[in-house]
Amino acid sequence: MSSGATKFVCPYEFCGAVLRRKQILQIHMLRHEGVKEFACQLCPKRFVTATCLKTHSRVHSREKPYACAVCPASFLTSSILTVHMRLHTGEKPYVCEECPQRFRNKSNLSNHMRTHTGERPFLCSKCSIRFTSSNALVKHERTHTGEKPFACDECDRSFAQRGGLIAHKRTHSGEKPYECSTCSARFAQSSSLNGHKLTHSDEMPFGCSTCGRKFKRSRSLSAHMITHLVKEPSSCKICSETFSRKGFLERHLKSQKHKRNEQSTCSGEENP
Repeated sequence: MSSGATKFVCPYEFCGAVLRRKQILQIHMLRHEGVKEFACQLCPKRFVTATCLKTHSRVHSREKPYACAVCPASFLTSSILTVHMRLHTGEKPYVCEECPQRFRNKSNLSNHMRTHTGERPFLCSKCSIRFTSSNALVKHERTHTGEKPFACDECDRSFAQRGGLIAHKRTHSGEKPYECSTCSARFAQSSSLNGHKLTHSDEMPFGCSTCGRKFKRSRSLSAHMITHLVKEPSSCKICSETFSRKGFLERHLKSQKHKRNEQSTCSGEENP
């Protein structure tokens, strides 16, 4: 507990959440312990609290009682609406102490901080890949199950991620809520706006601690860092081209260039 106003700190390793009340801490710890007493009657999901179950029930009823005053969007909870409103105001009150990035909510900042520490406490039980956040793990697990729980109510498409559904629905509405403050270009997705903003700047704030190479995007740095972890490069047996990652080799093997090289090699063997 800290001095001044009493704070309650989660004792679990890799968490360190700070809560305002002891009761909230107790509920929070149930998530770590896997205690979920409240079961949904319409699907297999279970929840830590009755409030969480009530919020979840709106997924089935399609009730979204919290409406945005600026755009047609509406939401399951007031907290989601609060974060959404920051899209319109541009407010990003949570600042990373290690780089210039700012975030609309605290959980996104916490997840981002792990890109600096390298911490990945959430492990997939199917393939042993580790993730920086529980949400990222849940999303990844759907690649194994094929689950697509987010269905569009205007067409027959469904999505593994809620964000995919939200972005898709803008193809029906034509909504482009993300505006560039430099040139006024508008975008349907925040990721598209963020990528666009880089065209106005030469800044490369993400630096590799191993080799010093710099990148504009954190995901580019993350992909680059993996190249330092590879002990043995992967090589194509046909053209001897070397790749730093197995995935790059697999993509090369499917390419037209590789297929042409393979055909040339086979022709050479048949006609010495």
